[in-house]
Amino acid sequence: MLKNALASVLVRSKALSAFRRGASVLDDFLTRTAARPGLERGGLIFMFHSIADDPSPFRPASSRAEFSQFCQIAAESYDVLPLAELESRRRAGTLPARAIAITFDDGYADNHDVAWPVLKEHGLPATVFVTTGTVGGEQLLWFHRLGYIFETARPEELPVVVGPWTFTLDTDAERISTVGRVAADLKKLPATQREELLSRLVEAFHVTDFSPLAREMITWDQLRAMDAGGFSVEAHTVTHPILGTETIETATREIAGSREILSEKLGRSVDLFAYPNGKSEDMPDEVVRAVERSGYRAAFTAQFGAAAPSNDPYRVPRVTADARSPAALCLQIERFFYLT
Repeated sequence: MLKNALASVLVRSKALSAFRRGASVLDDFLTRTAARPGLERGGLIFMFHSIADDPSPFRPASSRAEFSQFCQIAAESYDVLPLAELESRRRAGTLPARAIAITFDDGYADNHDVAWPVLKEHGLPATVFVTTGTVGGEQLLWFHRLGYIFETARPEELPVVVGPWTFTLDTDAERISTVGRVAADLKKLPATQREELLSRLVEAFHVTDFSPLAREMITWDQLRAMDAGGFSVEAHTVTHPILGTETIETATREIAGSREILSEKLGRSVDLFAYPNGKSEDMPDEVVRAVERSGYRAAFTAQFGAAAPSNDPYRVPRVTADARSPAALCLQIERFFYLT
């Protein structure tokens, strides 16, 4: 809270703007005089999920107001590039001094209804990595269902015991923390075991109507409109498994299948991929090679870091933006560009 408050003061007072101007002059001087021959220029790729007018604490999201402030800061102070361009220039070592890109994961309807209008207002490009099986609510993301179970469950008796867990659910805060704890356990399991435990949770808590979640997922018509209007669509598997927990045969079907479906629906080649969950254990070498064999030219993680020329093109880092204030994100950008 103190960090966010300090960041807000720095942004409102224009202190960061003055810092940027001075740093940009110094940066230009050092570049022109070759005073930093060993410097590896990189960029930052920000990762959002849902952008909602009234975000639920049970699902990862940012508010429209927070996202709008972030976009205003980005438009005023940084070179916001389409992700495909940032990736090409990253490899070539020609990124501008303040390059960033904006990405979204999974494929929520509010990316079209809320985020896209904000992006257009500020003239910014973005990319959404889509889980193809969930488009139109045909299937539902497993962690989306998990959050909804604990958000809506009204058990008659407590505690409730399911598998390795005992639930009391006395407060909303406990319910929210329970979602995170159970999700962390489920991420370690292959999809078949995870679905079995989710079915037991559904039975124990009598939550059977997930139709509100279907309405929260993006449609093909929305995706085609976005893809034609500067909000490019790329791949994020078919059902959002944690690839490191699956057999390589299953992982390859998910990776290649997502590209094939999107290419058919969009009428163009799909070249970029994002790993579900995106931590180091989620993308062992055999999974990374499967991404390369499937025809993608780059793949993106959820590991914190800058996208620099020396990065493996199939392990390009991103910065998680959900649940961080725009001012705090602004400080994070500055820390990277001029203090590291």
